[in-house]
Amino acid sequence: MPVEHGEVQVRAAVEADLQALTDLHHSYIRETCITFDTEPFTAEQRRP
Repeated sequence: MPVEHGEVQVRAAVEADLQALTDLHHSYIRETCITFDTEPFTAEQRRP
């Protein structure tokens, strides 16, 4: 039976997203070889 999914919404990141995005990226650093980053960094270091 097909599963119906809701509508996908995409928005630009905001300052309040910085820590969650950093944490997500850290999981890829620790658990995969998808990124060339090898060491975690702070949210402050990620700030543009």
